[in-house]
Amino acid sequence: LGRPHLVHQAIVMFQKQALQNLEELDSACQAGSLEGIAQAAHALKSSSLSVGGRRFAAAAGEVEQAARREALDTARKLGGGLRPEFAVLSQA
Repeated sequence: LGRPHLVHQAIVMFQKQALQNLEELDSACQAGSLEGIAQAAHALKSSSLSVGGRRFAAAAGEVEQAARREALDTARKLGGGLRPEFAVLSQA
């Protein structure tokens, strides 16, 4: 790419924001807020695509869609799987 420091910066920014979004997702799941779940999952999906995290984006998209369908239990279950996916993405 010619500017590896910019790539590194983008990844660090993604990781920091994703951790915040994961916290928001956890809070929304605990509160039973479908809108909060959908918003946090959408943010995770979008930001992960910007750093090439397609698998993580797909998982976050499933959480978002479950919340939009008002399937709270499914959204909570799928949302719980995002942290391990984030760990895998962060090590890549």
